[in-house]
Amino acid sequence: MKKIYIVRHGETDTNELDVVSGEQGILSEKGIRQAQSLAKRFEEIDFHHIFTSDYKRAKETASFIAKKNEKVLLDEPLLRELTRPSEFLGKPRTSPEYLAFLDALDSNINDPDWHFSDEENFFDLIKRVNELFTKLENFEGDIVLVSHARMVMTVTMYVLMGKQLTPEVWKAGMRHMVVLNTGITTIVYNEEKQIWKLEMFNDRAHFAD
Repeated sequence: MKKIYIVRHGETDTNELDVVSGEQGILSEKGIRQAQSLAKRFEEIDFHHIFTSDYKRAKETASFIAKKNEKVLLDEPLLRELTRPSEFLGKPRTSPEYLAFLDALDSNINDPDWHFSDEENFFDLIKRVNELFTKLENFEGDIVLVSHARMVMTVTMYVLMGKQLTPEVWKAGMRHMVVLNTGITTIVYNEEKQIWKLEMFNDRAHFAD
């Protein structure tokens, strides 16, 4: 079986400020310590490839793992975080304008053509996840992916539910799942049955703080 370790990046300065982030955000001092602990954890794990979102916070996190394990680090834009409207980047998540956007998003969650501005909706994200899985199935050996919270949650729900993953179910998952910084989620692929299975979710045994 092929095993995929999908990891959320370490804590960032934007996480601490609780603002809407896109490409922005670098590892905080705590995030660096988390990434170092994560890299040490992967010394005990045999893997063949490591891919990272091309956002800086993910690349910083992945670079610790790649260097510690002497692996070539490869950028993969499919691993980027869910894109939010650019006009809200850097603004507090509790701002009235952003909360109004979230309300509008909820009201239009089932419409594949609805966009507030330049963000991704559920259907855009699922298309990207489908492309990611097609790519992963063509690689041999175990793989580490360094990504972002919403991508980790979406991949997890996709593995569990497949085509039964609806916008409403996804929305509920976004509200009720927690993916902590540097948490490791593991999925496995049975080539014979051509099916993905969830093995472990949000494991942080390497960093208990």
